[in-house]
Amino acid sequence: MTLLQACIAVLFLYIGVLMGVGIWSARRTQSAADFIIGGRTIGPWVTSLSYIAVYFSSVLIIGGGAFGYKYGMATV
Repeated sequence: MTLLQACIAVLFLYIGVLMGVGIWSARRTQSAADFIIGGRTIGPWVTSLSYIAVYFSSVLIIGGGAFGYKYGMATV
């Protein structure tokens, strides 16, 4: 098996796992509210950490581009 074939096999395996998790999750979700709030089973720590991760990710993407535009690419 060549490296390319191994990479393609891993890619298909990854896509298969993602599809399996998606199907499993879809069967457990009863409504849109369950999907959005996680069925009220997610604790405050996980919710807080996910909010912080999303916030800082967007701040870095938007702010990093603006900072690079204002001060030059060497600062990025």
